[in-house]
Amino acid sequence: MSLRTKWWQRVLLRSVLLPRILRTGRIPPGAVAPRELRPGPISLEQAAQLEELRSEAVRFDAELGSRPASARLTHPYFGRLDAARVLRFCAVHTDHHARQLERYSGGAAAGRS
Repeated sequence: MSLRTKWWQRVLLRSVLLPRILRTGRIPPGAVAPRELRPGPISLEQAAQLEELRSEAVRFDAELGSRPASARLTHPYFGRLDAARVLRFCAVHTDHHARQLERYSGGAAAGRS
């Protein structure tokens, strides 16, 4: 995935916005996903989609676990982040979408307690 921000924007976002997201566990309203990450037409049943998501999460976890602790990943808006911040952001992001699913499904999102 390519960077979507200029160097000075990444510095600003990493120093102001990212700490707030990680501290509060909330992604600001109106935040937009990069085009290549936006979902396209849905072609799988919900169970198949969940299984694909779980499979990709396991693959990501294994990939990240195989790298040294100093490994960094590139976020399209924040730039290079260490593994700990990436994992925390992933948790916040997943919870963000779980809340969306609850809202759109009338509170009956699967897997939420």
